[in-house]
Amino acid sequence: MTNRERAVDYLNTRERLYVIDAFGGADPKYRLKVRVITSRAYHALFMHNMLIRPTEDELMDFGDPDFTSTSKYLIVFCSSSRSAILCLDLHHLNYASKRK
Repeated sequence: MTNRERAVDYLNTRERLYVIDAFGGADPKYRLKVRVITSRAYHALFMHNMLIRPTEDELMDFGDPDFTSTSKYLIVFCSSSRSAILCLDLHHLNYASKRK
Protein backbone atom coordinates (compact mmCIF):
# COMPACT_ATOMS: atom_id res chain seq x y z
CA MET A 1 0.00 0.00 0.00
CA THR A 2 1.41 3.41 -0.97
CA ASN A 3 1.58 6.40 1.37
CA ARG A 4 -1.13 8.10 -0.68
CA GLU A 5 -3.43 5.10 -0.24
CA ARG A 6 -2.73 5.06 3.51
CA ALA A 7 -3.58 8.75 3.78
CA VAL A 8 -6.81 8.26 1.81
CA ASP A 9 -7.74 5.26 4.00
CA TYR A 10 -7.09 7.36 7.11
CA LEU A 11 -9.18 10.28 5.81
CA ASN A 12 -12.02 7.87 5.02
CA THR A 13 -12.23 7.02 8.75
CA ARG A 14 -12.65 10.65 9.86
CA GLU A 15 -16.07 12.12 10.68
CA ARG A 16 -15.14 15.59 9.40
CA LEU A 17 -12.81 16.74 6.63
CA TYR A 18 -11.72 20.24 5.71
CA VAL A 19 -11.20 21.08 2.04
CA ILE A 20 -9.42 24.23 0.83
CA ASP A 21 -9.28 25.21 -2.85
CA ALA A 22 -6.64 27.88 -3.46
CA PHE A 23 -3.77 28.96 -5.69
CA GLY A 24 -0.04 28.50 -5.25
CA GLY A 25 1.88 31.36 -6.89
CA ALA A 26 0.89 34.98 -7.36
CA ASP A 27 1.38 35.25 -11.14
CA PRO A 28 -1.80 33.95 -12.84
CA LYS A 29 0.35 32.77 -15.77
CA TYR A 30 2.29 30.31 -13.57
CA ARG A 31 0.14 29.63 -10.51
CA LEU A 32 -1.19 26.19 -9.69
CA LYS A 33 -4.64 25.22 -8.50
CA VAL A 34 -4.24 23.43 -5.16
CA ARG A 35 -6.78 21.40 -3.18
CA VAL A 36 -5.94 20.63 0.45
CA ILE A 37 -7.90 17.85 2.20
CA THR A 38 -7.25 17.42 5.92
CA SER A 39 -8.92 16.11 9.05
CA ARG A 40 -7.46 18.87 11.22
CA ALA A 41 -8.88 22.39 11.31
CA TYR A 42 -5.51 23.98 12.12
CA HIS A 43 -3.98 22.48 8.95
CA ALA A 44 -6.84 23.90 6.89
CA LEU A 45 -6.40 27.29 8.56
CA PHE A 46 -2.63 27.21 7.99
CA MET A 47 -3.04 26.42 4.29
CA HIS A 48 -5.87 28.95 3.99
CA ASN A 49 -3.38 31.59 5.15
CA MET A 50 -0.39 30.30 3.14
CA LEU A 51 -2.09 30.00 -0.26
CA ILE A 52 -3.84 32.61 -2.39
CA ARG A 53 -7.59 32.51 -1.92
CA PRO A 54 -9.59 32.56 -5.16
CA THR A 55 -12.34 35.09 -5.81
CA GLU A 56 -15.91 33.79 -6.06
CA ASP A 57 -15.67 33.85 -9.87
CA GLU A 58 -12.33 31.98 -9.82
CA LEU A 59 -13.77 29.42 -7.42
CA MET A 60 -16.76 28.79 -9.71
CA ASP A 61 -14.32 28.02 -12.56
CA PHE A 62 -11.76 26.22 -10.37
CA GLY A 63 -12.29 22.78 -11.92
CA ASP A 64 -9.81 19.99 -11.22
CA PRO A 65 -6.79 21.04 -9.14
CA ASP A 66 -3.22 20.78 -10.42
CA PHE A 67 -2.19 19.43 -6.99
CA THR A 68 -4.16 17.69 -4.24
CA SER A 69 -2.71 17.60 -0.73
CA THR A 70 -3.96 15.16 1.89
CA SER A 71 -2.77 15.62 5.46
CA LYS A 72 -2.04 13.17 8.31
CA TYR A 73 1.60 13.15 9.67
CA LEU A 74 4.61 15.52 9.50
CA ILE A 75 6.14 14.24 6.26
CA VAL A 76 5.72 15.81 2.82
CA PHE A 77 5.82 13.81 -0.41
CA CYS A 78 5.72 15.53 -3.81
CA SER A 79 5.10 13.84 -7.12
CA SER A 80 5.07 15.86 -10.32
CA SER A 81 4.19 12.76 -12.34
CA ARG A 82 1.02 12.22 -10.26
CA SER A 83 0.40 15.96 -9.74
CA ALA A 84 0.08 15.40 -6.01
CA ILE A 85 1.54 16.63 -2.75
CA LEU A 86 1.04 14.41 0.28
CA CYS A 87 1.48 16.21 3.62
CA LEU A 88 1.57 13.90 6.61
CA ASP A 89 1.84 15.48 10.08
CA LEU A 90 2.24 14.36 13.68
CA HIS A 91 -0.82 14.67 15.91
CA HIS A 92 0.80 17.62 17.70
CA LEU A 93 2.98 20.15 15.92
CA ASN A 94 5.24 20.62 18.96
CA TYR A 95 5.61 16.91 19.75
CA ALA A 96 9.33 16.80 18.86
CA SER A 97 10.19 19.82 21.01
CA LYS A 98 8.48 18.28 24.07
CA ARG A 99 10.66 15.18 23.86
CA LYS A 100 13.93 17.08 24.52
